[in-house]
Amino acid sequence: MDAHSPDPPPGQTTLSVSDFSKALKTLPSCQRCQQGRRKCDTLIPSCSRCARAKEECLFYDHALKQVLPRSYIHSLIKSAENLQRQIADNRKIGQKPYSPRDTLTTPNPQAAHSSSGGDSSIIPVNSSVQHQTGFHFPVTTHDGPTLRYFGSSSVFSLAVHIMTRVRNSAMFSLPPINSAILTDMEPSDFHGGCDCTITKSMVERSLELYMDSIHVLYPFLDESTVLSDLEDYWDIQSSGIDPSGLKGHRAHHFFRIKIIAAIASASRSRYNASRIACDHGCYVEATKCIAEVTSEVSADSLRALMLLIVYCLFRPRKGDIWRLLDYACRLCLELGYHTELGSDSCIIDREQQKKIFWSLYTLENIVSQLFGRPSDFPDAIVTTEYPASSPTESAELNAVQIQSLFTVQHWKLVSIRSKLFTELYLPNGAAYRDMSWYQKRLNTLDAWYAETIKTVALVGVGELTCTVAFHATILFLFQPLVMDLLCRPADSNTPPGRMQFVPEEIFLSAGRLVEVYEEIVQAPRNGALGTYPMTFMSAHYIFLASMMIKAYCLFYLDGNTTFHRTLSDPKYIQETGSIDLENICRISNSCLILLTFCHEKWPGLVGMRDVYRQLSDQLLKRVLQKYHAEGAQSVGTHGA
Repeated sequence: MDAHSPDPPPGQTTLSVSDFSKALKTLPSCQRCQQGRRKCDTLIPSCSRCARAKEECLFYDHALKQVLPRSYIHSLIKSAENLQRQIADNRKIGQKPYSPRDTLTTPNPQAAHSSSGGDSSIIPVNSSVQHQTGFHFPVTTHDGPTLRYFGSSSVFSLAVHIMTRVRNSAMFSLPPINSAILTDMEPSDFHGGCDCTITKSMVERSLELYMDSIHVLYPFLDESTVLSDLEDYWDIQSSGIDPSGLKGHRAHHFFRIKIIAAIASASRSRYNASRIACDHGCYVEATKCIAEVTSEVSADSLRALMLLIVYCLFRPRKGDIWRLLDYACRLCLELGYHTELGSDSCIIDREQQKKIFWSLYTLENIVSQLFGRPSDFPDAIVTTEYPASSPTESAELNAVQIQSLFTVQHWKLVSIRSKLFTELYLPNGAAYRDMSWYQKRLNTLDAWYAETIKTVALVGVGELTCTVAFHATILFLFQPLVMDLLCRPADSNTPPGRMQFVPEEIFLSAGRLVEVYEEIVQAPRNGALGTYPMTFMSAHYIFLASMMIKAYCLFYLDGNTTFHRTLSDPKYIQETGSIDLENICRISNSCLILLTFCHEKWPGLVGMRDVYRQLSDQLLKRVLQKYHAEGAQSVGTHGA
């Protein structure tokens, strides 16, 4: 059915305001009203009692089995209303605007449909759409074609806005991208066996690498028990015991050592591809006792789930990371680690409980934000404090203590990001904040970075993570604004109340992020940078930086966009001093190298590289021509 038809296409339904009102009446009472045994009016984005108390209004969704902010429902309804208005407008004028579905054209029409709605779930982007909460992308899975949701905090939502802007411009000619390539985020699986002999020295080196890298960022393991785990592991190996028959503590000991070896091998495989077979073999052995090690409500079971989550950061196809995160979060809440009380303080040290919680909180929040989904740990329910750390003023700190300081600082930044996600990505219209609002958040980030970098004494995993997280968070902060600007026609005036300029930081921090990752990828394997864990989260950050650079180029080519630097911190200026349009070729080449690295490590990410390459082909030459023309004109003016 074409755009002139007054009726919706087959398989699509039109919801009225009354339908939304009926649906809202079925929402459960919020947790605050339930705890106070008060009647909840179930208003959105917040019930009256929570609004008066200035508390986040949360409710438990029994279908998703997780706690959600009521403002999240509000944002979904607003998006549906925006979509309905756009459909109605298109029917009135008899036009079919270019949409993300066209950008993601697939040769297989069945890949665009699923049992839950097909094309009706795709949200189009054009000049009349102001701010969306996300998109559904057609993907191919083991069970067949389906749709996968990526919210507006995901880099894929940003990529769709950029591709659509380029498509709608007469200046460019962009061929369609195969959706199966663009959205298949799963890497190729490894089905071979491991013929290598796992020696004691190999396992010990794997443990050392894990403790020097992953454990620095997520110290949820008790270091004092790892050595005893290793002794028991070798006893089990030498006895020829079948791991599937292990029970109790012995099962946990064997599982921890095996999965740590798998994680370390997966991390090291970026230097030696043969380690892929080793990590697969260790993972298969570890899973033989997975039912035993995850069957109890205990700290050991929670640690086992978190080790599986970390492994999935390197090998996403080896497990359902969303389900693992859901299980781990529910177990963590049941143990009470999100509060200062904690339920099993007699079994495990309270400081270790804090490390477990903040490690899981960080993992879950980052993964959720990368995919544009709300966290299972709403900030309103988190009361546990950060683990105790050494004083930053001490001149006697060793390398381990310094890296632990960076770890705590990273947790603090993730907490800041969580609040930003709630403010920016859940309520509708978040892109309409004024400059004072953004400046206040930037000052918070700048203060965090100033406190963090004053402890720098050596380059390590902790420092690198904080540097990456800081610049990625600046991009995270401005992403809704960038998508809003991309939705406006290039020759339109800025509406009242909107930002009057584009922050230079979207280009500066994106360029700095690319520089840091290039240093990591090119570092020798035995150096400090060589131990940095490159997971699929790194691939998302690299693609985010690459897309922000392309968005900046688009704004620059528009000609009517004003750029303004909002951060004046000397450290930031020094860090980003080499990032400018004069070096755009070098920066662009670095992006392509990094995205090619990601494609080689996870073949399913080839779409990231191909999208960036096509955008570069369209934008880079024009940017250089305009930049040099302006430079020549400036020289001519000064000469005159």
